[in-house]
Amino acid sequence: MGYVIKKLVEKKSDPKWKVQFSSRKKEHAKNKDVKYLSRAWDIPKQRWSGLGFSKAMTLSEAKFRCK
Repeated sequence: MGYVIKKLVEKKSDPKWKVQFSSRKKEHAKNKDVKYLSRAWDIPKQRWSGLGFSKAMTLSEAKFRCK
């Protein structure tokens, strides 16, 4: 699938969002016997700059960058 921005409601410090990678490929699935293969995992903040994301971005700016 690709990169997804998730809003973090209960987080106290900025940024109040995170970057995840979502995939439906069979090799990324944990359980390969299920009907619908879906898995998402968090991208570490150290890799955000390489993807064009910054900790100073707002949620709307991050979602726009994700598009």
